[in-house]
Amino acid sequence: MLLPSFNLARAALLVTMGNLMCGFIALICITQGRFTEASILVLLAAVCDSLDGRIARRGNVVSDMGKEMDSLCDMVSFGAVPALLVYVQFFYQHMSLAAMLAALFYVVCGAYRLARFNISHHTDYFVGIPITLAGIITALLSWVGNGLPGGVMIGVLLLLGCLMVSTIKVPKPLQRSLPEEEISL
Repeated sequence: MLLPSFNLARAALLVTMGNLMCGFIALICITQGRFTEASILVLLAAVCDSLDGRIARRGNVVSDMGKEMDSLCDMVSFGAVPALLVYVQFFYQHMSLAAMLAALFYVVCGAYRLARFNISHHTDYFVGIPITLAGIITALLSWVGNGLPGGVMIGVLLLLGCLMVSTIKVPKPLQRSLPEEEISL
């Protein structure tokens, strides 16, 4: 039995909230020095971010409200979390002004990127790399690159920030909806 579209709207919203919950729990993990868990939660947030839009398109329940909620959740999970993760993991022993400014730059670029995305009307490409991709890259580097020098991670934050606000065209993956059997009860 297929879920009615009103339930798909709720399902899409719940998956979007799953993105936010992963981001918030990741922030808590960071404060406790649990950097691997925080990185994994960013990756789980990315799964939620991928699924919410597919569910909404499948049920034909795409809305401006959903788009805005998605961006707000993305700002936490792929903006604030990766920046704080890098700052605390690589620089918690000593306050580094350069690291703090790089983390701040990354967050500001991510916010700008999301705002620009919400008012754009490009259907076949992104302008600049998506914040989700930047967050995934940062989380993976944090996870596997624990021994990297802090300067490298500052460079990563600056580079990803610049790529998010750049005007390079990044092809969108195929926007396929979930097949019926993937969302039926």
